Amino acid sequence: MRTRFRPLLILILLVALAGWGLRLAPRSAPQSPESRAWMGADGPPPPEEAPELYPEATMTRPGTTAGPAPAELPFFGFCPEDAPATGPLRRPSLAALLTIGQQEMVDRARAVRRSRDTSDELRAGLRAFFSGDARHALRVLSEAPDRIDDGFDFAATAAQALGARQLHEGNAEEALRLAEHATALAPQEPAGHVLVAIAQQRLGDEPAHREALLRARQLGPDEPSIALATGRALAHTPQLSDALRSLDVYLREHSQDVPIAQLRARLSTQRDIQHGLTESRRGDVRLLWPSGMLDEAVANATLDEIVDSLEAAARTTGMPRRRELLAVVYREHSELLAVTCVPTWTQGVFDGTLRLHVASLRRPRERTRVVRHEVLHAQVRSGGFPAPQWFHEGLAQHFAGEDGKGHRRTFAVMLANRTYVPFPSLEGSFLVISQGSDARFAYHQSLAMIELLVDRRGPRAIHAGIDFLRTGGDAKLLWEHMAGPRGLDGDDLLAYIERRLRTP
Repeated sequence: MRTRFRPLLILILLVALAGWGLRLAPRSAPQSPESRAWMGADGPPPPEEAPELYPEATMTRPGTTAGPAPAELPFFGFCPEDAPATGPLRRPSLAALLTIGQQEMVDRARAVRRSRDTSDELRAGLRAFFSGDARHALRVLSEAPDRIDDGFDFAATAAQALGARQLHEGNAEEALRLAEHATALAPQEPAGHVLVAIAQQRLGDEPAHREALLRARQLGPDEPSIALATGRALAHTPQLSDALRSLDVYLREHSQDVPIAQLRARLSTQRDIQHGLTESRRGDVRLLWPSGMLDEAVANATLDEIVDSLEAAARTTGMPRRRELLAVVYREHSELLAVTCVPTWTQGVFDGTLRLHVASLRRPRERTRVVRHEVLHAQVRSGGFPAPQWFHEGLAQHFAGEDGKGHRRTFAVMLANRTYVPFPSLEGSFLVISQGSDARFAYHQSLAMIELLVDRRGPRAIHAGIDFLRTGGDAKLLWEHMAGPRGLDGDDLLAYIERRLRTP
Protein backbone atom coordinates (compact mmCIF):
# COMPACT_ATOMS: atom_id res chain seq x y z
CA MET A 1 0.00 0.00 0.00
CA ARG A 2 1.50 3.36 -0.99
CA THR A 3 0.85 6.45 1.13
CA ARG A 4 -0.43 9.15 -1.22
CA PHE A 5 -3.09 11.56 0.05
CA ARG A 6 -4.12 15.17 -0.06
CA PRO A 7 -5.70 16.27 3.24
CA LEU A 8 -7.25 19.43 1.76
CA LEU A 9 -8.95 17.44 -0.98
CA ILE A 10 -10.35 15.02 1.58
CA LEU A 11 -11.76 17.84 3.64
CA ILE A 12 -13.34 19.48 0.58
CA LEU A 13 -14.94 16.19 -0.43
CA LEU A 14 -16.22 15.59 3.08
CA VAL A 15 -17.81 19.03 3.14
CA ALA A 16 -19.42 18.35 -0.22
CA LEU A 17 -20.69 15.02 1.00
CA ALA A 18 -22.21 16.59 4.07
CA GLY A 19 -24.93 18.01 1.87
CA TRP A 20 -25.36 14.68 0.12
CA GLY A 21 -25.65 12.87 3.42
CA LEU A 22 -28.39 15.20 4.54
CA ARG A 23 -30.26 14.75 1.28
CA LEU A 24 -30.43 11.05 2.03
CA ALA A 25 -32.41 11.94 5.13
CA PRO A 26 -35.97 13.26 5.02
CA ARG A 27 -35.98 16.99 4.28
CA SER A 28 -37.86 17.67 7.49
CA ALA A 29 -35.13 16.09 9.67
CA PRO A 30 -33.26 18.83 11.56
CA GLN A 31 -29.48 18.82 11.64
CA SER A 32 -28.39 17.99 15.17
CA PRO A 33 -25.66 19.87 17.07
CA GLU A 34 -23.66 16.62 16.95
CA SER A 35 -23.98 16.59 13.17
CA ARG A 36 -22.77 20.17 12.90
CA ALA A 37 -19.90 19.39 15.28
CA TRP A 38 -18.94 16.33 13.24
CA MET A 39 -18.83 18.12 9.90
CA GLY A 40 -17.88 21.60 11.13
CA ALA A 41 -16.80 24.20 8.66
CA ASP A 42 -14.03 22.03 7.26
CA GLY A 43 -15.26 18.49 7.82
CA PRO A 44 -13.86 16.08 10.40
CA PRO A 45 -10.25 16.76 11.43
CA PRO A 46 -7.60 14.37 10.15
CA PRO A 47 -6.39 11.76 12.62
CA GLU A 48 -3.46 12.93 14.68
CA GLU A 49 -0.12 11.49 13.71
CA ALA A 50 1.59 9.25 16.23
CA PRO A 51 4.59 10.95 17.84
CA GLU A 52 8.04 9.77 16.93
CA LEU A 53 8.91 6.73 18.97
CA TYR A 54 12.62 6.92 19.49
CA PRO A 55 14.31 10.25 18.74
CA GLU A 56 17.89 9.74 17.62
CA ALA A 57 20.71 10.66 20.02
CA THR A 58 22.57 13.92 19.37
CA MET A 59 25.75 13.57 21.38
CA THR A 60 29.35 13.12 20.29
CA ARG A 61 30.32 10.13 18.19
CA PRO A 62 32.97 7.77 19.59
CA GLY A 63 35.25 5.90 17.24
CA THR A 64 33.31 2.88 16.02
CA THR A 65 32.48 0.78 13.02
CA ALA A 66 28.89 0.50 11.89
CA GLY A 67 27.26 -2.81 11.20
CA PRO A 68 26.23 -4.09 7.77
CA ALA A 69 23.75 -2.03 5.77
CA PRO A 70 21.46 -2.99 2.89
CA ALA A 71 23.43 -3.17 -0.33
CA GLU A 72 21.51 -0.33 -1.98
CA LEU A 73 21.74 1.99 1.05
CA PRO A 74 24.37 4.78 1.04
CA PHE A 75 26.38 4.85 4.26
CA PHE A 76 25.94 8.16 6.09
CA GLY A 77 27.90 7.30 9.22
CA PHE A 78 26.92 6.14 12.65
CA CYS A 79 25.85 9.24 14.59
CA PRO A 80 24.09 12.47 13.63
CA GLU A 81 27.19 14.63 13.15
CA ASP A 82 28.63 12.10 10.67
CA ALA A 83 25.87 12.92 8.20
CA PRO A 84 25.81 15.48 5.39
CA ALA A 85 23.53 18.45 5.91
CA THR A 86 20.01 17.74 4.72
CA GLY A 87 16.85 19.75 4.31
CA PRO A 88 13.48 19.11 5.95
CA LEU A 89 12.55 15.44 5.92
CA ARG A 90 9.01 14.24 5.29
CA ARG A 91 8.43 10.67 6.37
CA PRO A 92 5.38 8.59 5.49
CA SER A 93 2.84 8.77 8.28
CA LEU A 94 1.03 5.93 9.98
CA ALA A 95 -1.98 8.22 10.33
CA ALA A 96 -2.01 8.69 6.55
CA LEU A 97 -3.09 5.07 6.15
CA LEU A 98 -6.24 5.88 8.08
CA THR A 99 -6.81 8.98 5.97
CA ILE A 100 -6.56 6.92 2.78
CA GLY A 101 -9.39 4.71 4.03
CA GLN A 102 -11.48 7.77 4.81
CA GLN A 103 -10.84 9.16 1.33
CA GLU A 104 -11.98 5.92 -0.24
CA MET A 105 -15.06 6.01 2.02
CA VAL A 106 -15.92 9.41 0.54
CA ASP A 107 -15.42 8.19 -3.02
CA ARG A 108 -17.52 5.08 -2.49
CA ALA A 109 -20.25 7.01 -0.67
CA ARG A 110 -20.63 9.20 -3.75
CA ALA A 111 -21.01 6.04 -5.84
CA VAL A 112 -23.65 4.74 -3.43
CA ARG A 113 -25.60 7.96 -3.86
CA ARG A 114 -25.71 7.48 -7.64
CA SER A 115 -26.45 3.75 -7.54
CA ARG A 116 -29.91 2.18 -7.41
CA ASP A 117 -28.54 -1.23 -6.41
CA THR A 118 -27.40 -0.45 -2.87
CA SER A 119 -29.33 -1.60 0.17
CA ASP A 120 -31.41 0.64 2.40
CA GLU A 121 -29.20 -0.40 5.33
CA LEU A 122 -26.04 0.80 3.60
CA ARG A 123 -27.62 4.13 2.71
CA ALA A 124 -28.98 4.58 6.23
CA GLY A 125 -25.62 3.69 7.74
CA LEU A 126 -23.77 6.20 5.57
CA ARG A 127 -26.35 8.85 6.35
CA ALA A 128 -25.83 8.25 10.07
CA PHE A 129 -22.04 8.26 9.63
CA PHE A 130 -21.91 11.62 7.86
CA SER A 131 -24.42 13.18 10.25
CA GLY A 132 -22.38 12.18 13.29
CA ASP A 133 -24.57 9.40 14.75
CA ALA A 134 -21.62 7.07 15.31
CA ARG A 135 -23.26 4.22 17.23
CA HIS A 136 -26.20 3.97 14.86
CA ALA A 137 -23.90 4.16 11.83
CA LEU A 138 -21.72 1.30 13.01
CA ARG A 139 -24.68 -0.92 13.89
CA VAL A 140 -26.51 -0.36 10.62
CA LEU A 141 -23.40 -0.58 8.41
CA SER A 142 -22.38 -3.83 10.13
CA GLU A 143 -25.76 -5.35 9.25
CA ALA A 144 -25.87 -4.12 5.63
CA PRO A 145 -25.88 -7.05 3.18
CA ASP A 146 -23.62 -5.10 0.83
CA ARG A 147 -21.34 -3.81 3.61
CA ILE A 148 -18.31 -5.22 1.73
CA ASP A 149 -17.92 -3.99 -1.84
CA ASP A 150 -15.00 -5.31 -3.89
CA GLY A 151 -12.97 -5.88 -0.73
CA PHE A 152 -13.82 -2.49 0.81
CA ASP A 153 -15.54 -2.80 4.20
CA PHE A 154 -17.79 0.21 4.90
CA ALA A 155 -18.37 -0.75 8.54
CA ALA A 156 -14.69 -1.35 9.38
CA THR A 157 -13.61 1.86 7.65
CA ALA A 158 -16.29 3.82 9.51
CA ALA A 159 -15.03 2.40 12.80
CA GLN A 160 -11.46 3.39 11.85
CA ALA A 161 -12.55 6.92 10.94
CA LEU A 162 -14.52 7.36 14.14
CA GLY A 163 -11.61 5.97 16.16
CA ALA A 164 -9.21 8.38 14.47
CA ARG A 165 -11.48 11.25 15.43
CA GLN A 166 -11.52 10.10 19.06
CA LEU A 167 -7.74 9.94 18.96
CA HIS A 168 -7.60 13.48 17.60
CA GLU A 169 -9.81 14.63 20.45
CA GLY A 170 -7.57 12.97 23.04
CA ASN A 171 -9.83 10.04 23.93
CA ALA A 172 -7.42 7.15 23.41
CA GLU A 173 -9.57 4.63 25.30
CA GLU A 174 -12.58 5.16 23.03
CA ALA A 175 -10.26 5.19 20.01
CA LEU A 176 -8.94 1.79 21.08
CA ARG A 177 -12.46 0.41 21.48
CA LEU A 178 -13.36 1.53 17.97
CA ALA A 179 -10.07 0.26 16.57
CA GLU A 180 -10.64 -3.18 18.06
CA HIS A 181 -14.15 -3.16 16.59
CA ALA A 182 -12.63 -2.35 13.19
CA THR A 183 -10.13 -5.23 13.44
CA ALA A 184 -12.89 -7.63 14.49
CA LEU A 185 -14.84 -6.67 11.34
CA ALA A 186 -11.83 -6.73 9.00
CA PRO A 187 -8.95 -8.64 10.64
CA GLN A 188 -6.92 -8.72 7.41
CA GLU A 189 -6.94 -4.94 6.95
CA PRO A 190 -3.67 -3.36 8.22
CA ALA A 191 -5.21 0.06 8.94
CA GLY A 192 -7.30 -1.21 11.86
CA HIS A 193 -4.23 -2.67 13.54
CA VAL A 194 -2.37 0.60 12.92
CA LEU A 195 -5.10 2.47 14.79
CA VAL A 196 -4.86 -0.06 17.64
CA ALA A 197 -1.09 0.53 17.75
CA ILE A 198 -1.40 4.33 17.90
CA ALA A 199 -4.09 4.16 20.59
CA GLN A 200 -2.09 1.72 22.69
CA GLN A 201 0.94 3.96 22.46
CA ARG A 202 -1.11 6.91 23.67
CA LEU A 203 -2.28 4.76 26.59
CA GLY A 204 1.31 3.88 27.44
CA ASP A 205 1.06 0.16 26.71
CA GLU A 206 4.23 -0.40 24.68
CA PRO A 207 3.98 -4.23 24.49
CA ALA A 208 0.44 -3.96 23.04
CA HIS A 209 1.65 -1.16 20.75
CA ARG A 210 4.42 -3.37 19.35
CA GLU A 211 2.12 -6.38 19.02
CA ALA A 212 -0.37 -4.37 16.96
CA LEU A 213 2.39 -3.00 14.74
CA LEU A 214 3.74 -6.48 14.12
CA ARG A 215 0.25 -7.63 13.05
CA ALA A 216 -0.02 -4.64 10.72
CA ARG A 217 3.47 -5.35 9.37
CA GLN A 218 2.52 -8.97 8.64
CA LEU A 219 -0.56 -7.83 6.72
CA GLY A 220 1.18 -4.95 4.93
CA PRO A 221 4.80 -6.11 4.61
CA ASP A 222 5.77 -3.55 1.96
CA GLU A 223 4.15 -0.46 3.50
CA PRO A 224 7.01 1.92 4.43
CA SER A 225 5.19 3.76 7.23
CA ILE A 226 4.33 0.50 9.02
CA ALA A 227 7.85 -0.82 8.51
CA LEU A 228 9.39 2.36 9.92
CA ALA A 229 7.14 2.43 12.97
CA THR A 230 7.76 -1.27 13.62
CA GLY A 231 11.52 -0.92 13.31
CA ARG A 232 11.61 1.97 15.74
CA ALA A 233 9.24 0.26 18.17
CA LEU A 234 11.50 -2.82 18.28
CA ALA A 235 14.73 -0.80 18.54
CA HIS A 236 14.80 -1.05 22.34
CA THR A 237 13.82 -4.70 22.66
CA PRO A 238 15.82 -7.92 22.21
CA GLN A 239 14.17 -8.27 18.76
CA LEU A 240 16.89 -6.35 16.92
CA SER A 241 16.93 -8.62 13.88
CA ASP A 242 13.21 -7.96 13.35
CA ALA A 243 13.85 -4.24 13.81
CA LEU A 244 16.57 -4.31 11.15
CA ARG A 245 14.37 -6.18 8.67
CA SER A 246 11.62 -3.61 9.15
CA LEU A 247 13.98 -0.66 8.69
CA ASP A 248 15.36 -2.28 5.54
CA VAL A 249 11.86 -2.29 4.03
CA TYR A 250 11.51 1.42 4.80
CA LEU A 251 14.99 2.34 3.56
CA ARG A 252 14.44 0.60 0.22
CA GLU A 253 12.12 3.48 -0.68
CA HIS A 254 13.66 6.17 1.54
CA SER A 255 17.38 5.54 1.28
CA GLN A 256 18.22 9.22 1.84
CA ASP A 257 16.65 9.30 5.31
CA VAL A 258 19.94 9.87 7.10
CA PRO A 259 18.77 9.59 10.76
CA ILE A 260 17.02 6.28 10.09
CA ALA A 261 20.03 4.95 8.15
CA GLN A 262 22.19 5.85 11.16
CA LEU A 263 19.71 4.21 13.52
CA ARG A 264 19.96 1.08 11.43
CA ALA A 265 23.76 1.17 11.63
CA ARG A 266 23.65 1.43 15.42
CA LEU A 267 21.10 -1.37 15.73
CA SER A 268 23.22 -3.62 13.55
CA THR A 269 26.22 -3.04 15.81
CA GLN A 270 24.09 -3.58 18.91
CA ARG A 271 22.73 -6.86 17.57
CA ASP A 272 26.22 -8.18 16.85
CA ILE A 273 27.66 -7.14 20.23
CA GLN A 274 24.63 -8.33 22.21
CA HIS A 275 24.52 -11.74 20.54
CA GLY A 276 24.84 -14.53 23.09
CA LEU A 277 24.11 -12.46 26.19
CA THR A 278 22.17 -14.17 28.98
CA GLU A 279 18.70 -12.82 29.82
CA SER A 280 17.33 -12.45 33.35
CA ARG A 281 13.95 -11.01 34.14
CA ARG A 282 11.90 -9.52 36.96
CA GLY A 283 8.38 -9.02 35.64
CA ASP A 284 8.57 -6.43 32.88
CA VAL A 285 12.24 -5.56 33.49
CA ARG A 286 14.81 -7.48 31.44
CA LEU A 287 18.57 -7.62 31.86
CA LEU A 288 20.93 -8.93 29.16
CA TRP A 289 24.38 -9.69 30.56
CA PRO A 290 27.59 -11.58 29.64
CA SER A 291 27.59 -14.72 31.78
CA GLY A 292 31.24 -15.41 31.04
CA MET A 293 32.41 -12.10 32.45
CA LEU A 294 29.87 -11.13 35.12
CA ASP A 295 29.09 -13.18 38.19
CA GLU A 296 25.45 -14.29 38.35
CA ALA A 297 25.09 -12.86 41.86
CA VAL A 298 26.18 -9.44 40.59
CA ALA A 299 23.78 -9.69 37.65
CA ASN A 300 20.90 -10.53 40.01
CA ALA A 301 21.86 -7.70 42.35
CA THR A 302 21.91 -5.30 39.40
CA LEU A 303 18.50 -6.44 38.23
CA ASP A 304 17.06 -6.08 41.74
CA GLU A 305 18.56 -2.61 42.00
CA ILE A 306 17.01 -1.57 38.69
CA VAL A 307 13.57 -2.74 39.83
CA ASP A 308 13.90 -1.05 43.24
CA SER A 309 15.14 2.14 41.60
CA LEU A 310 12.16 2.21 39.25
CA GLU A 311 9.79 2.03 42.21
CA ALA A 312 11.68 4.77 44.03
CA ALA A 313 11.85 6.96 40.91
CA ALA A 314 8.09 6.70 40.52
CA ARG A 315 7.62 7.91 44.10
CA THR A 316 10.14 10.73 43.66
CA THR A 317 8.49 12.03 40.50
CA GLY A 318 4.88 11.30 41.45
CA MET A 319 4.46 9.43 38.15
CA PRO A 320 3.12 5.95 37.46
CA ARG A 321 6.02 3.51 37.42
CA ARG A 322 7.50 2.87 33.99
CA ARG A 323 5.86 -0.28 32.66
CA GLU A 324 8.86 -2.00 31.11
CA LEU A 325 12.58 -1.54 30.74
CA LEU A 326 15.37 -3.34 28.88
CA ALA A 327 18.87 -3.11 30.38
CA VAL A 328 22.02 -4.38 28.67
CA VAL A 329 25.38 -4.99 30.34
CA TYR A 330 28.32 -4.82 27.91
CA ARG A 331 31.56 -6.70 28.38
CA GLU A 332 33.74 -3.63 28.03
CA HIS A 333 33.28 0.12 28.26
CA SER A 334 34.32 0.29 24.61
CA GLU A 335 31.31 -1.83 23.65
CA LEU A 336 28.96 0.64 25.35
CA LEU A 337 30.56 3.43 23.33
CA ALA A 338 30.34 1.36 20.15
CA VAL A 339 26.54 1.06 20.29
CA THR A 340 25.73 4.66 21.24
CA CYS A 341 26.58 8.25 20.36
CA VAL A 342 27.66 9.34 23.85
CA PRO A 343 30.88 11.01 25.05
CA THR A 344 33.77 8.74 25.98
CA TRP A 345 33.49 9.65 29.68
CA THR A 346 29.99 8.15 29.91
CA GLN A 347 29.71 5.16 32.28
CA GLY A 348 26.03 4.44 31.65
CA VAL A 349 23.30 5.78 29.42
CA PHE A 350 19.57 5.54 28.85
CA ASP A 351 18.63 6.07 25.21
CA GLY A 352 15.48 3.96 25.31
CA THR A 353 17.58 1.07 26.60
CA LEU A 354 19.49 1.23 29.89
CA ARG A 355 23.12 0.55 28.93
CA LEU A 356 25.79 -0.40 31.46
CA HIS A 357 29.16 -2.17 31.40
CA VAL A 358 30.71 -4.88 33.56
CA ALA A 359 33.42 -2.88 35.33
CA SER A 360 31.01 -0.32 36.79
CA LEU A 361 28.78 -3.06 38.23
CA ARG A 362 31.48 -4.86 40.18
CA ARG A 363 31.81 -1.90 42.54
CA PRO A 364 28.57 -1.70 44.58
CA ARG A 365 28.63 2.08 45.21
CA GLU A 366 29.41 2.83 41.58
CA ARG A 367 26.69 0.40 40.47
CA THR A 368 24.09 2.10 42.68
CA ARG A 369 25.04 5.55 41.44
CA VAL A 370 24.97 4.67 37.74
CA VAL A 371 21.80 2.55 37.95
CA ARG A 372 19.81 5.12 39.92
CA HIS A 373 20.94 7.99 37.67
CA GLU A 374 19.95 6.26 34.44
CA VAL A 375 16.75 4.74 35.86
CA LEU A 376 15.59 8.24 36.80
CA HIS A 377 16.04 9.27 33.16
CA ALA A 378 14.08 6.19 32.06
CA GLN A 379 11.26 6.99 34.49
CA VAL A 380 10.90 10.65 33.49
CA ARG A 381 11.05 9.88 29.78
CA SER A 382 8.30 7.32 30.12
CA GLY A 383 5.89 10.26 30.52
CA GLY A 384 6.37 11.27 26.89
CA PHE A 385 6.67 15.00 27.67
CA PRO A 386 9.63 17.25 26.82
CA ALA A 387 11.79 18.24 29.79
CA PRO A 388 14.83 20.54 29.80
CA GLN A 389 18.22 18.91 30.16
CA TRP A 390 19.07 20.77 33.38
CA PHE A 391 15.97 19.24 34.96
CA HIS A 392 16.81 15.74 33.71
CA GLU A 393 20.43 15.85 34.81
CA GLY A 394 19.91 17.74 38.05
CA LEU A 395 17.10 15.42 39.11
CA ALA A 396 19.05 12.28 38.12
CA GLN A 397 22.04 13.37 40.24
CA HIS A 398 19.75 14.27 43.14
CA PHE A 399 18.03 10.87 42.93
CA ALA A 400 21.36 9.04 42.72
CA GLY A 401 22.76 10.92 45.73
CA GLU A 402 25.66 12.31 43.74
CA ASP A 403 27.50 14.75 46.00
CA GLY A 404 31.17 14.12 45.48
CA LYS A 405 34.39 16.06 45.77
CA GLY A 406 34.04 17.16 42.17
CA HIS A 407 30.70 18.82 42.91
CA ARG A 408 32.16 20.65 45.88
CA ARG A 409 35.13 21.88 43.87
CA THR A 410 32.76 23.27 41.23
CA PHE A 411 30.59 24.90 43.88
CA ALA A 412 33.67 26.47 45.49
CA VAL A 413 34.68 27.97 42.14
CA MET A 414 31.17 29.30 41.58
CA LEU A 415 31.14 30.88 45.02
CA ALA A 416 34.66 32.31 44.88
CA ASN A 417 34.00 33.97 41.52
CA ARG A 418 30.34 34.77 42.13
CA THR A 419 29.58 33.11 38.81
CA TYR A 420 27.07 30.71 37.33
CA VAL A 421 25.56 29.91 33.95
CA PRO A 422 22.51 32.18 33.49
CA PHE A 423 19.48 29.94 33.82
CA PRO A 424 18.08 30.66 30.32
CA SER A 425 21.49 29.77 28.83
CA LEU A 426 22.06 26.56 30.76
CA GLU A 427 20.10 24.36 28.35
CA GLY A 428 22.38 25.37 25.49
CA SER A 429 25.42 24.39 27.53
CA PHE A 430 24.46 20.72 27.31
CA LEU A 431 24.26 20.83 23.52
CA VAL A 432 27.98 21.61 23.09
CA ILE A 433 29.37 19.22 25.72
CA SER A 434 32.03 16.87 24.35
CA GLN A 435 34.57 16.56 27.18
CA GLY A 436 34.12 15.63 30.83
CA SER A 437 35.61 18.95 31.93
CA ASP A 438 33.12 20.83 29.76
CA ALA A 439 30.25 18.84 31.17
CA ARG A 440 31.12 19.19 34.83
CA PHE A 441 30.03 22.78 35.38
CA ALA A 442 26.61 22.44 33.68
CA TYR A 443 25.87 19.13 35.38
CA HIS A 444 26.92 20.33 38.83
CA GLN A 445 24.96 23.57 38.56
CA SER A 446 21.89 21.57 37.53
CA LEU A 447 22.15 19.52 40.72
CA ALA A 448 22.47 22.69 42.80
CA MET A 449 19.36 24.14 41.10
CA ILE A 450 17.25 21.05 41.84
CA GLU A 451 18.45 20.90 45.44
CA LEU A 452 17.79 24.62 45.91
CA LEU A 453 14.19 24.02 44.78
CA VAL A 454 13.82 21.07 47.16
CA ASP A 455 15.42 23.09 49.99
CA ARG A 456 13.01 25.97 49.40
CA ARG A 457 9.77 24.10 48.63
CA GLY A 458 10.34 20.50 49.73
CA PRO A 459 9.86 17.32 47.61
CA ARG A 460 6.60 18.76 46.28
CA ALA A 461 8.74 21.01 44.06
CA ILE A 462 9.67 17.97 41.96
CA HIS A 463 6.06 16.80 41.76
CA ALA A 464 5.01 20.30 40.75
CA GLY A 465 7.60 20.35 37.97
CA ILE A 466 6.54 16.95 36.63
CA ASP A 467 2.85 17.89 36.78
CA PHE A 468 3.57 21.14 34.95
CA LEU A 469 5.29 19.29 32.10
CA ARG A 470 2.74 16.45 31.99
CA THR A 471 -0.12 18.90 31.56
CA GLY A 472 1.50 20.69 28.62
CA GLY A 473 3.49 23.39 30.40
CA ASP A 474 6.22 25.13 28.40
CA ALA A 475 9.55 23.54 29.31
CA LYS A 476 11.22 26.96 28.99
CA LEU A 477 9.07 28.20 31.87
CA LEU A 478 9.73 25.22 34.15
CA TRP A 479 12.19 27.00 36.46
CA GLU A 480 9.81 29.90 37.07
CA HIS A 481 6.96 27.50 37.76
CA MET A 482 8.97 25.35 40.17
CA ALA A 483 10.44 28.38 41.96
CA GLY A 484 6.97 29.55 42.95
CA PRO A 485 5.52 33.07 43.30
CA ARG A 486 8.54 34.49 45.13
CA GLY A 487 10.93 33.33 42.44
CA LEU A 488 14.56 32.25 42.69
CA ASP A 489 17.56 33.74 40.90
CA GLY A 490 21.32 33.36 40.65
CA ASP A 491 21.95 35.11 43.97
CA ASP A 492 19.62 32.63 45.65
CA LEU A 493 21.58 29.80 44.02
CA LEU A 494 24.92 31.12 45.27
CA ALA A 495 23.51 31.69 48.74
CA TYR A 496 22.30 28.09 48.82
CA ILE A 497 25.69 26.82 47.62
CA GLU A 498 27.40 28.82 50.37
CA ARG A 499 25.19 27.20 53.02
CA ARG A 500 25.74 23.81 51.43
CA LEU A 501 29.53 24.10 51.53
CA ARG A 502 29.39 24.81 55.24
CA THR A 503 27.80 21.39 55.76
CA PRO A 504 30.43 18.66 56.23
